[in-house]
Amino acid sequence: MYENMKELREKVAHLYGGENETIAPPVQTTKGIPQILVLRGNNHEMGRQYGEKLAFKIHALITVLKAALYQTNGEETATKDLKTQAFMADKYDPTFREWCEGIVEGCVNKGVEITYLDVIMMAVYPSVRWARAEGPYPEELGFDNDAPACDTPKTYCNGLAVAADATKDGKPLVGVSGSPSDETPDRVIIIAYPEEGPNYVAFGTIGKPHCQTGLNSYGFGWAMTMQFNRPDCDWGIDTNIIYHHLVQCCKTKEEAIEWLREVPKFGAVGNYLMTDKSGEVCVVESNCDHFNIRYPGDAGERGNYVVVTNHFAGKDGDKYNLPVWEEYIDESRDRFATISEFLALGVENNEVDIDYIHKIIRSDDRFDAKTKEWRYNDAGSRRGYNLTEYTHQAFISPADMTAYFMQGNGSGTGVPAGSMGEFVKLPLMDDPNDICEAMKMETFFVFYYRARDTYRRVLNASEVLQKDFASQVAFESMLDNAYTAYEKAVNRSSYAYMSKYEGGSEEEYLSLISEALSYLAESQLYSKRMVTQLEYYEN
Repeated sequence: MYENMKELREKVAHLYGGENETIAPPVQTTKGIPQILVLRGNNHEMGRQYGEKLAFKIHALITVLKAALYQTNGEETATKDLKTQAFMADKYDPTFREWCEGIVEGCVNKGVEITYLDVIMMAVYPSVRWARAEGPYPEELGFDNDAPACDTPKTYCNGLAVAADATKDGKPLVGVSGSPSDETPDRVIIIAYPEEGPNYVAFGTIGKPHCQTGLNSYGFGWAMTMQFNRPDCDWGIDTNIIYHHLVQCCKTKEEAIEWLREVPKFGAVGNYLMTDKSGEVCVVESNCDHFNIRYPGDAGERGNYVVVTNHFAGKDGDKYNLPVWEEYIDESRDRFATISEFLALGVENNEVDIDYIHKIIRSDDRFDAKTKEWRYNDAGSRRGYNLTEYTHQAFISPADMTAYFMQGNGSGTGVPAGSMGEFVKLPLMDDPNDICEAMKMETFFVFYYRARDTYRRVLNASEVLQKDFASQVAFESMLDNAYTAYEKAVNRSSYAYMSKYEGGSEEEYLSLISEALSYLAESQLYSKRMVTQLEYYEN
């Protein structure tokens, strides 16, 4: 923890340049276009690279989280909780410390002095802020836990996994839509090349590179939705540390299941969707009292798929659903029913692919689990799919080693500002330059061309659009933004290639490739958003 917050604020403000009357650095805001970081090396080195790239955003987030945590639990309790989580991480996933210490070093290299516990806080914040246990701390620490448990909040996550034989193209899909705490909506796409273990891609919140979904080069893909432990449970390993182990250490869903079975769970736990090269799917329902493996059909699914929201839906699940709010559980069941009905229809008509998933996540229609009736255009409901709270969507296709990531909700209206409701399509390959080249080809010759040609076709056919000059300007601006971002990507990728060719540093190469991929993500989003909006004129 910082010994002198005022001194740190002054230092960080100075690093930004100029004087600041409030003794604080400029405000860091979230963006609808995710940043992509390519990391390579051992865990410590990857953490350091991460910290150097995100130092100022990390500092800002630490300040926000610490303010909330101190106000809720007090500094003494917060410090005990974080030391306990550091202890549990060391016990069950020792390499997690290497990541965290690397992040500290990276931030310090940029003049932002943070501590190991600060990084732990960013990782485990949802659990210690919203779901801390009132059970005893581990005996080894010698701490008394005399603070009360927190009121468990409402959280909204939807997830699904569709087996290979139930999709249109024979490729399994697994993914999740989520709403982390209000303080942490900003996300980063991580492409990691560890010295040991598989390459992987993950969609992490600022400050923690492993979060809620991932795909590794073993072909193992997973996603998770939140549930909670009872408040008086013993302390265990936090979900965000579990995330790290799953993506960096597990080869198959069976391997992940056995590890999950053994580790004690703490705080925000839940439902783990899994698939791998087998093309089969399952869900692990797990908290401190409950461990159940659920397969397609076990919760009433009418096809080779599984659905999760924020309750346990499998065998004996109701016994372990916390009696938080009756309405909340009802909302979760309606969301479960909505996804199930959408998927049942899609499987029946052989339509399920990423485009079909996109239609589901942006729909404001919902299915009532009690009346068995559809309710149409129920925007703002917490009982459908397209929730205001969603800050991210992530879907994984292990068969072709491709990930689809979205900042914001499915309609592009919500948190964070500037979100577009479209997926960044990103392949996982052995060489980051190959990723860049593949994305360049598809971004320009597929997504950009499709946007330009769709616009011309619709404009030629639509008298409404022909008279709507403001919309024409807006569409052409989106097309310009898509091309400008692509042009920047070509520039950065060319410098990256030449840097490597001429014997430049690895760090320089990775930094330039990261910039190129981020620009390609931006180009994709503008092109796709344009096509989606043009659909309204076509219809």
